[in-house]
Amino acid sequence: MDFRIFFMFFAISLLSFFNCRNSAAGMITEIGINKRFYPKHYTVLPKKLKKLLRIKNTTVPKFLLYELFVSLLFALLFPINTVICLCFNGNKDIVGILIMIHTVLIIINLFYFLIMSTIFKHKQ
Repeated sequence: MDFRIFFMFFAISLLSFFNCRNSAAGMITEIGINKRFYPKHYTVLPKKLKKLLRIKNTTVPKFLLYELFVSLLFALLFPINTVICLCFNGNKDIVGILIMIHTVLIIINLFYFLIMSTIFKHKQ
């Protein structure tokens, strides 16, 4: 089995986790509280999530809470992909499928983030 596979899984998971977390944290400070959507589309961060991701604001838009949970999912994809890869003995087809799934999840998340941030930044 090739150890470059594990490095690739680790790098993709780490980069997608930090990208998603940093973009959500930046958007939390940029958007603030929009009176048009408050209180219906806002929620309070759970204390454990706030402490884990080192976010200072307590009230965030719901779509950014989703983004923060997706960033945790991206972090968890490394051990999940590693276990699946070990179960199939490093089969190149399985590795390719796992990387494609991760890439598709990143692209879907990117489009969701772009659409929702445009909606929340738009003011009447």
